Amino acid sequence: MRDTRSADPDRILPDEILPAELCAALFAPLRRRDQRSRGMDYLYGLLTATGRKSIRNIAGVIGGPATEQSLHHFVCDSTWDWMPVRQALAEYVIGVAPPQAWVVRPVLIPKAGEHSVGVDRRFFPGLGQVGTAQLAMGVWLASEQLCSPVNWRLHLPEAWLDDKRRRSRAAIPEGAAADTPSGCAVNAFLDLSAWDLPMRPVVLDARELDVHVLARGLGDAGVPLLARIDGDQQLCLPGRARALSARQIMSAARHTRRRVEMPDTDPGRHTRLVATASVVAPHRHDGGTAPHVPNPGASNAGALNSGALPAGAVQSGVVRPRAARAGGVPVRRAGGTADTGGHDRELLLLGISGIGEARPGELWLTNLNTPDLTTLVRLTRLLRLVDEDFADVSDDVGMRDFTGRSFSGWHRHTTLASAACAVSILTERDRTAARGSPAFPPGAGCDGTTEQVA
Repeated sequence: MRDTRSADPDRILPDEILPAELCAALFAPLRRRDQRSRGMDYLYGLLTATGRKSIRNIAGVIGGPATEQSLHHFVCDSTWDWMPVRQALAEYVIGVAPPQAWVVRPVLIPKAGEHSVGVDRRFFPGLGQVGTAQLAMGVWLASEQLCSPVNWRLHLPEAWLDDKRRRSRAAIPEGAAADTPSGCAVNAFLDLSAWDLPMRPVVLDARELDVHVLARGLGDAGVPLLARIDGDQQLCLPGRARALSARQIMSAARHTRRRVEMPDTDPGRHTRLVATASVVAPHRHDGGTAPHVPNPGASNAGALNSGALPAGAVQSGVVRPRAARAGGVPVRRAGGTADTGGHDRELLLLGISGIGEARPGELWLTNLNTPDLTTLVRLTRLLRLVDEDFADVSDDVGMRDFTGRSFSGWHRHTTLASAACAVSILTERDRTAARGSPAFPPGAGCDGTTEQVA
């Protein structure tokens, strides 16, 4: 990349904001030198361009119209595979800030037109209205100290996949198949199963998703799950056929409430009251089990499986493909026995409230076989931290700013925007440490202890 300081003395040079170690790891999967150079250009532009992080604005920071054409080709028309770059990003971030959980988060990307790949009429929960948007599922490496996105999956409605003309224009791969938003959330995580990464619980907000699909898709793969649910979610008590709402079950379980003391890092919420109840998902009214979760694009990854998770140590284990490792995460089943298959698993329902609150403010469902309520409550807070990260960092580096129409272009842009997030977050962490603030110890687990990753 050329030195532009002579043209603009106030311009920040790439070497001043792009960590050499991260860039070397991130772009190592790109075989060609020109691709590695363009990747660094694009990353630099995401971090320094003002306004919308379009290719045109990024090119304006790097070198003008000629650069715009080459960047457009690099992102939209090139042949480099984004998944190895995402894997390199995940491995780098884990090396400097081990996560406590994987957080899966839906992201709506508003669009004015109908030509962006995957765009559809969608409901915006925050606005209470329907609009035109893309829907993506992001996967964050999350801890109380750092949250960074590492993988993305774009939801493709049937209307796009069944329309040969739209599919061809967006260059959607032949192997792509229709998916529900819930299946998309499951597959966004299962896409990582080919990577040798630490096993962590998957934390997500399931209030707008199908809990049956999530519990089956992740549970069958042996993945620990912690999902926030709506009070109207229908569940059954073990051995009972009648379904009740989660709110009704928690009302009857008030006597189980226990005090959980939280650390001082959460001002105003030091003490939480947690009620628990064992439940099972009711059989579906259509007479079948939970819908099959398709996994297009990850056929070589296999399903996730891990070794047993000891009580109170939900952060141990390694993500490996099913074929590489036998056994599964112990999940709750009626009668208290462990089970790694089937669909009549026993789950733990949590109702979390503050002192003086008559009813739980949050309801969570988990298949984690651990009695450590402090660990579970601390994991639930990661959802809020990821939301704050998205508002403060992800949007700032242009995560939703891709203006192209192609499937591959969208994925390459979000990959590089995820890298820009990591650069921004790690740079701020280093600045904070330089000012004398206490740094968190490498390998810190969610219970404040350190761990060795297998």
